[in-house]
Formats: sequence, structure tokens, C-alpha cells
Amino acid sequence: MAAQNGNTSFAPNFNPPQDHTTSLPFNFSYGDYDLPLDEDEDMTKTRTFFAAKIVIGVALAGIMLVCGIGNFVFIAALARYKKLRNLTNLLIANLAISDFLVAIICCPFEMDYYVVRQLSWEHGHMLCASVNYLRTVSLYVSTNALLAIAIDRYLAIVHPLKPRMNCHTASLLIALVWAVSILVAVPSAYFATETVLFIVRKQEKIFCGQVWPVDQQPYYRSYFLFLFGLEFVGPVVAMAVCYARISRELWFKALPGVQTEQARRRL
Repeated sequence: MAAQNGNTSFAPNFNPPQDHTTSLPFNFSYGDYDLPLDEDEDMTKTRTFFAAKIVIGVALAGIMLVCGIGNFVFIAALARYKKLRNLTNLLIANLAISDFLVAIICCPFEMDYYVVRQLSWEHGHMLCASVNYLRTVSLYVSTNALLAIAIDRYLAIVHPLKPRMNCHTASLLIALVWAVSILVAVPSAYFATETVLFIVRKQEKIFCGQVWPVDQQPYYRSYFLFLFGLEFVGPVVAMAVCYARISRELWFKALPGVQTEQARRRL
């Protein structure tokens, strides 16, 4: 079973039983994973699961409050005051918007899945695909926006005499950040489905996430290798190079003229 964001798995390709919802693209029972099932053992009633539920609930509540309120204040201030609408703040606004959407849309469903219903999705296939897609898009928007901010900082500090991006170029860059994120995240919605993962004491626990058929395993590997390079290795290497050059420029390059001890302390 492979995973991406904790919600990706392989499942065999076969006709689902008639007692489950058959309108979904994939719908499988817990037995299809060839895992042992003890009907007398309910893992959601253990102390370990209870402790994990408390930790997850507190973390999600904190994210919804801090991330939701903080990003909303930043977005409202940027919309209200034109003086704040510089290039850097516009790039940061992409982070704020994506994180705000996750805080007010995805996190409540995660709270319901992990804490309220204890590892069971009860909101249908459409919301399952939508929440998975929005969460994935937000992740890639954050990565691409951080990369754009790093490049902007690099150009402003290492090459201060070169002209910075104008509003038109910045708008194109922001559109590119969202377009790339929206496109590469499409499979997270297409392959999202509800899957009966396990049944305890005649109670179904429905898993919501990406389920790739076994016959598409080569495409799965190619897709995630592509994402690994595009959204992880590439941005990490580029940001590391940019901030290494920025650090060298700020801390290790001698300033012109005579430096006093007071000037060194200010640096």
C-alpha cells in the first residue's frame, strides 16, 4: 500500500459487491487488502487511539483558529490598505489564501474524520474528492509560492541594481503558481474514492483518499516521481541556493568603506 499525504493506496481491480455504493469509480471492502480482521477487536476503543484522537483534535483546532484568523486578518489588511500591496506581500498572500482555505474547509472535515467519527468518512464521494483536491492544491501552492518568494528575495538582495518584477509580471507569476498547482493535483481528485477499509462489530469504517488500481501502478510511480521532482527536489534545491547566496551577500561580504565596530554590531 503506497501513500501520499496519508491518503493514497493501491486496490485490486474487480467488481464491487452490490451491498455497497456502486456509483463510485472504485469501491472495495476490507477483505480485498488480504489483512486479518478480528471482529472482537475495535482499535478505536483503545487508549492509544484515544490519546492520538486528543492530540489530533487539539492540533486541528489550533490550526483552524490560528491559521484561519491570522490569514484572514492578513488578507483583509491587504485588501483594505493599498500601501501594503507590494510584490512580496502579494506573493505571501498566495500562502495566506491557500492556508486559509485549508483551515476553514479541509480541517473541519479532518476533525470529523479523525475525532468525531473515528476514522470513518460519511460525507459522500463528491466531498471526498473535493477535500482531497483542495488540500493537495494548497500544498503545491504553498511550495510554489515559497519558491517565488525566495527568487524575489534573491534578486532584490544579490542583484539590487536589476529592476524588480512589475505588476504585470507578478500577476503572471501568481497565475502560474496557481495553474501549475491546480493541474498537477488533478489525479488526487480523479482517483479519490470511498473505500470500506475495515469492519468492526458490523460497523463499516470508510476510508477517503486516493485509490489507484493495480494495473495503473506504472502510471502511479511515474506521477509521484514527477511530483517528487517538481514539488520537492526542485523547490528545495532552488530555495537552498537562493538563501545560501543571500546569506553570503548579507553576512560574509565586506561592505565598502571603513566599517566601525558599531556598524558591525548592527549587521
